[in-house]
Amino acid sequence: DLRFKRKYDSLKSGIYKLEHLPEYQTLLLENLDSLWVRINAAAFDESIVFSGVGAAKNNFLIELFLKQESEKKYLSSKYSSDRKVFKYIIDSLLLEKKELWIQMDSVNNLTPIAQKVTQAAYIYPYANIKERYALLRGSQWIPKEDSLFFSYRRFLNFGDNDLAFFDPYINYVINYINQKALKQGESYFKAKETTSFNIRRSEVLDQLITGKLLRNNLARAIAFEEILTFENHQEHE
Repeated sequence: DLRFKRKYDSLKSGIYKLEHLPEYQTLLLENLDSLWVRINAAAFDESIVFSGVGAAKNNFLIELFLKQESEKKYLSSKYSSDRKVFKYIIDSLLLEKKELWIQMDSVNNLTPIAQKVTQAAYIYPYANIKERYALLRGSQWIPKEDSLFFSYRRFLNFGDNDLAFFDPYINYVINYINQKALKQGESYFKAKETTSFNIRRSEVLDQLITGKLLRNNLARAIAFEEILTFENHQEHE
């Protein structure tokens, strides 16, 4: 009848993937959750609806994802804006999602891990967009301009193993590493194809990122990017 159920008695609380390959969505599972999920495979992301114990946090993650997806076209037209205008746009969108989170949190008894993941779901995508903007536009910024634009970094965590497989967090930390590995005045699009840039990324990872699970996951991602760039193989020993 196009229905099935699974019961798990030994899952660790945390982030999982709900897959209908090549599509997937993040799922936050905790002890004593009892979820029903409805999916229309023809419109996977847009159709997912949860009910039952543990539904609110997962419906919030889906709602955020769809809102952020709908903003992509609009934001892609704003990368030509100066950094103050761009920062204002991103901060406004972030504040909007923060208010949604406060409303959701106020009516649900979320655990600490659920609070962390649902907050990360709106914080890190916008932090990632700022890092992407800096990669594209910030190579000539002076230190004062850097410090003003990147002031949000002091509120973020660069060693959270609980988020080590959470896409918004991973995407952000990767682009943070990219930005730190870029030399003054260097073009990101030219640098990212080179072995020397990936070596620098590995060095930044080693120096600045903590948490064994997170470090291993990121190191693997950087290594795969290098190995799959076939033009670089002559650089390898």
